[in-house]
Amino acid sequence: MDEDHTSSPLFSVSLTSSAPALGQWGAPTGDGHSSHLDFPDPGESIRREAGDALSPHLPISLNAVIHFPLSSKPSLPLFVLIQLAIYSSTPKKLTLQEICTALRSRFPYFVTRTAMPRSVRHLLSLMTIFQKIPRLKGQRGKGSYWTLNTLVVSRFGRYKRERKRAKRGKVDDINPAAKRRKSATVKKKAAHVAAKPPRARPKSHLCL
Repeated sequence: MDEDHTSSPLFSVSLTSSAPALGQWGAPTGDGHSSHLDFPDPGESIRREAGDALSPHLPISLNAVIHFPLSSKPSLPLFVLIQLAIYSSTPKKLTLQEICTALRSRFPYFVTRTAMPRSVRHLLSLMTIFQKIPRLKGQRGKGSYWTLNTLVVSRFGRYKRERKRAKRGKVDDINPAAKRRKSATVKKKAAHVAAKPPRARPKSHLCL
């Protein structure tokens, strides 16, 4: 069910500088520059996702996660931890590498998890709340940025991105390589059947 964001404060994302042009939290300065994007503030949504695992006495961030002992696996799912990392950053956007650095700095558990960046990349592409922001032309650094946009809710479930699937029977047209592999497999099986000698029929023994 879509949420009403008309009265929500704004979540301002810087496109150029290291920090958004803000007069107050989530409020653009009104200077007329289009150097940032404005989305509904996802803070309350993150608090609902985190539940009791987030301290009510601290600002929404990775540091607000109630976590003991420090070396153990965080109780919150990775999907929520990524939101917290992005939300608590100054420019309100992070690259994949910056997200992984933030998680490893807060939770030692992730330091030895070499597959963690792959899991983060998968969730960034899977969930609609994560919106990709390409680097501006001439901007130094590597990799696109990711921010939070709660306006996009998929019909397949909250924040789950719709996957594009090829129509049945059209795969060969879309992927010529798959068509060639399929043809080669069929020819190989036909050649194997042709080369196989026919089975000898057992002789019948008649009682005289």
